Amino acid sequence: MTMPVQNIVFTLVLLLESILLYKFLANSCYKAVIKVKNSAFLFRKPSFKSSHQLPLYPNITTCNLHGRKSQTLVCDIQGTLLRSQSFFPYFMLVAFEGGSIFRAFFLLLSNPLLCVLNFELKLRVMIFITYCGLRLKDMDIVGRAVLPKFYLENLNLHVYEVLNSVGVKMVFTSVPRVMVEGFLKEYLNVDNVIGTELHTIGNYFSGLVSNSGLLIKHRALKEFIGEKKPDIGIGTSSLNDHLFISFCKEAYVVNKEDMKIGASSTIMPREKYPKPLIFHDGRLAFLPTPLATFSMFIWFPLGIFLAIFRISIGIFLPYKLALFLATLSGVKLSLNGTDPSKSENGKGVLYVCNHRTLLDPVFLCILLGKPLTAVTYSLSKMSEFISPIKTVKLTRDREQDRETMHKLLSEGDVRIW
Repeated sequence: MTMPVQNIVFTLVLLLESILLYKFLANSCYKAVIKVKNSAFLFRKPSFKSSHQLPLYPNITTCNLHGRKSQTLVCDIQGTLLRSQSFFPYFMLVAFEGGSIFRAFFLLLSNPLLCVLNFELKLRVMIFITYCGLRLKDMDIVGRAVLPKFYLENLNLHVYEVLNSVGVKMVFTSVPRVMVEGFLKEYLNVDNVIGTELHTIGNYFSGLVSNSGLLIKHRALKEFIGEKKPDIGIGTSSLNDHLFISFCKEAYVVNKEDMKIGASSTIMPREKYPKPLIFHDGRLAFLPTPLATFSMFIWFPLGIFLAIFRISIGIFLPYKLALFLATLSGVKLSLNGTDPSKSENGKGVLYVCNHRTLLDPVFLCILLGKPLTAVTYSLSKMSEFISPIKTVKLTRDREQDRETMHKLLSEGDVRIW
């Protein structure tokens, strides 16, 4: 009696899987035994253990700030300049603001996987999802107009004070350089920013790092400065950061307590911001941590329904009836002051609002009970299509935009944002 070919193949595959599983378990058990043995050896040899302990560097709060103007400082932005050690929210900002809602959703779905990966793999996965196919121009806009707000709100006050007291500032980081360089140089006057370089194809990111790979801070520091030691180094209590700041004449660490977002003593007061944040060009007003982003996506179905309802009543119904129905759907509006009259030359009123959304001119129309023309530098095709009021784009050419504004004001009131 012959055995069918399918059974023979199945038996061989099962045998092969058993052999591989046996080898895997044997290797795992062997490594576990060696690890336990080495641990026991370390506990039996106190002198050996103590000689390999990490050096105890003082806390950053003990650093003297006086007489530092001629000195050089090196530090990282992740977990040092920023109180938060997780960089996921900033990748989410790039994915959402520079990419699309679908890219942001995919990055959120990857979060459970990121939790079990080591630092290098986690960073590579976030880089690939965030940057694959992203235009260089979009990253530049997000880096200049969106990220600074969240970086400023997350600055570590103690580290910033030390950074501000020195003459030469250098930041070495494993995160992509394009994510942090604009903020560090424009707002913190950092002289050199050395970070992970990303691979590009034409005007797009490929989602991969360059041939040099992820930046390793202590190696990059030695290559950049040579034999000359920086005066001050600031890092975290991790082994990699201890290697990084060990090249410096003075070294300080940021404790785990200082990394917590709620650590009140490290929060940077708004009045101490190195430079006023004049404009935030993003759509997200909150820091998109995994939980906050998940909550946002949970809200989307109801949000889409409410948006369609409110847009519809704004387009098809009279202003007073639209206002009444909007309040029933949860919209709260208040109007202070009186509507200004037209100027003596008969031209309309120019309203300037402080939000980069089409909602401001729509609500303004409803409150004032009269039509307005919305003028902006950037407006998506979708926003232009669903807008219940007239919209006009500016060109950023001063003379041409001036003529456009004069013409629109001669026709009626204008709202610009």
